[in-house]
Amino acid sequence: MEWYPWYPIDYEADTAHLTLEQDALYRRLIDWYMVHGRALPRQSEALARICRVDLEIWELNEDALRPFFVPRDMSLLSARCEHELEAQGKLRNKWASAKRSQR
Repeated sequence: MEWYPWYPIDYEADTAHLTLEQDALYRRLIDWYMVHGRALPRQSEALARICRVDLEIWELNEDALRPFFVPRDMSLLSARCEHELEAQGKLRNKWASAKRSQR
């Protein structure tokens, strides 16, 4: 995905309690989720790689970030990201349908 909608007022309301480092890590997680179009892995090592930090830094911030995601099977889901991915999928289907009908 090349872009996704961003709602700064909603984001600020949800993340005002985060430190600068935690905020940056959370943004990297959201960006990865949206770019790859799928839920995050649950393993701390994988999440640290996604955030491009050492495992030690991830573990120092993990307790503040995990509540933003719901564990399911081997993944971490974000309700907001899932909503946006679904909306983008509907738009893609609508565009594809319009292109087919033009032919």
